[in-house]
Amino acid sequence: MNESPRWLITMKRYDQVYRILFKQKCHYEIQRAPVEAITDKKTEVQSETVPSLWIKLKEGPLKQFHELFGTWKMRRLITISYFMYCVTSLSYYVTALNAANLSVSRYLYVAITGMVDLPSYLVPVIFLRFTGRRTTTMTLFTLTGIALLMVLVVPTGKTLWIISFAMLGRFGISATYSIVNLYTAELYPTEIRSSALGTCSTWAHVGSISAPYVVDVLGLLGWYIPTTLCGCCVLVAGLLTLALPETSTHKISDRVEEVPSESSSESEGNTTSAVAKAKETESNCNRI
Repeated sequence: MNESPRWLITMKRYDQVYRILFKQKCHYEIQRAPVEAITDKKTEVQSETVPSLWIKLKEGPLKQFHELFGTWKMRRLITISYFMYCVTSLSYYVTALNAANLSVSRYLYVAITGMVDLPSYLVPVIFLRFTGRRTTTMTLFTLTGIALLMVLVVPTGKTLWIISFAMLGRFGISATYSIVNLYTAELYPTEIRSSALGTCSTWAHVGSISAPYVVDVLGLLGWYIPTTLCGCCVLVAGLLTLALPETSTHKISDRVEEVPSESSSESEGNTTSAVAKAKETESNCNRI
């Protein structure tokens, strides 16, 4: 497979981008600086002070980590994403393993869970055609949280209602799981997208690892505790989604500086991205 052209452009490897897009070698010659200018530049660099160990680490092995957590804007995005992934994975597996606490046949519970999962992956496709990523994610989080908390309100003997609300929560969290992956990939610029998704996946595994302990240990204290805990966490995740920017109304950014700083600044994000693209195009033309 070819390398991502967007990533190659951010790395300023334009000849490889040309070869991938047009299936031939780039016939443009990039004008290089004269030897005298390069020599003078090397002399200036050598005359400067030697960079510290922290600067070497920040620009080397810790570059991706620094770009993820270096600014308040990125720290806010990545922290909310971690919580969303952890809560979504936790609720997904808790609703799959919670048959014993709901006093229902395991075989029947698994069969119903499988039937609920099928439409839950189709509903987001319809939602996304009419609403944005943020609205859809917040709506499904809210639906899931309310459904899981309704299990606590239903009287003890109403097993059918308890299973119905639990399956409605399962439906919501399965649909949310499919949208969170898409939404998170669009939140981060090209240069740190792989690192962001990788670390988010790690927190998703933290949630899935915790699910059996929530079901087996907390379920012994009360049959309603696992669903109630997940319902509260999911509602908090839905509220935190309001602090994220909408990604369906502007282009995907390539650099950290192009990420919108506020959730209500979609138009500003469009303007910033367009200006950055124009400057980059002009710079590339000057280099050729």
